[in-house]
Amino acid sequence: MNATDSTSTDQLQVPYGRVATFIRQITHDVRNNLNAMDLQAAYVAELVTDVEALEEVRRIRTHIQQAAKQLQALSGNFWVAPPNLVTYSAAIFVEDLQDRLAKMHPEHAPQVKWTVELGDQMVALDLEMIFTAIAEVFKNTFHFRQGSDPIEARAVAEDGRFIIEISEPKTDIPDNPNQWGQDPFVTSRRGAYGLGLFRVRRILAAHDGDLHFSCPSGQSLLISRIALPFAADE
Repeated sequence: MNATDSTSTDQLQVPYGRVATFIRQITHDVRNNLNAMDLQAAYVAELVTDVEALEEVRRIRTHIQQAAKQLQALSGNFWVAPPNLVTYSAAIFVEDLQDRLAKMHPEHAPQVKWTVELGDQMVALDLEMIFTAIAEVFKNTFHFRQGSDPIEARAVAEDGRFIIEISEPKTDIPDNPNQWGQDPFVTSRRGAYGLGLFRVRRILAAHDGDLHFSCPSGQSLLISRIALPFAADE
């Protein structure tokens, strides 16, 4: 490859949809191979009689299974299916969300102070998709939280929208937080791929919702605001 070829390759722009298709295809192929390796390791485990060797085979199977799960999660970030909307009580949705967060993050969820001001409003959501999106925002909040002050969460109706607002203490106020998740593959965190909030934004957009970050002037806070429409008859 000459210098001209290198320059043209560096400037090549590939549509996101083509990248997503490639990732899903290669993930599918690699996971097939990993599953085959896991089956072979399971067969070896049945033949091994030495206790130490059997434990090593089990460790190998654990690594294989973890790699397969990581690939599945990576592939999932590239695909947002059309939502299957179910009309649901907004208040009950928040209760379910709190239960799920408590199970997913038992060490952090109790530190969230909730304020819920909802009546009989209804929302039309693909529950699993929305749970996944909101859980990702909370996961980031738990991971990047600074200080020991509690995290405050509000679930309210404002301006005809269903709002979930998360306020976390911040000693270091970030620049342009509302750019987070606008583009894929932008991350400074080891082991991350810059796809979590990008997918959250796509899931919310599929529900005619949005995600907004802000840092109020004079306050050491980062506010994550998730907005979704109420059901049509609201």
